[in-house]
Amino acid sequence: MDGLAVYLVEHGLVVKDGDTFGRDSRERFSARYQASDRFEGLPVLFCTDGSA
Repeated sequence: MDGLAVYLVEHGLVVKDGDTFGRDSRERFSARYQASDRFEGLPVLFCTDGSA
């Protein structure tokens, strides 16, 4: 996740809803945009590894 944060700072908001990312083929995370429950419905990037 730290790599994604650095990537977004360097390149801007280039991750699209449904994109996957990771350091290698065994480490894959899926990115989804959704409304935040904590921050009054602001859009947030929600990432999961698919194991949940």
